[in-house]
Amino acid sequence: MTSASPRPISIPWSACAADGRSDTWWQSAPGEGQPSLTLTFAQPQKISCVVLGEYLPAGQHIEAGEIRVDGRTVAAFTVVGHKRICRFAPVRAKQVTVCITASRAEPALRLLAVYQEQEAE
Repeated sequence: MTSASPRPISIPWSACAADGRSDTWWQSAPGEGQPSLTLTFAQPQKISCVVLGEYLPAGQHIEAGEIRVDGRTVAAFTVVGHKRICRFAPVRAKQVTVCITASRAEPALRLLAVYQEQEAE
């Protein structure tokens, strides 16, 4: 796991994907079969969208994956590249897990964001 710039030691590597910066990222360990990255909220949140983005200087490797909310699959995705928006029916979530089910090499995510889209009126 590497980062383009130093980061405070108290920040876990997984936070680098969700810190909103383009110069930090999370990368799975070499040989990790089906890596995953989990966000845990202090209180359950209503969500309906997860946005992913690969750290492209490390290569475009992600071929497929799933979004799981509290252990239940709510969306599947294919190639991520610069940005992949994964939409699903609104759910209340304590944990959101991104599971990479297929990749060409160790995946590296620079973007992981979770949203509640506005419902149509």
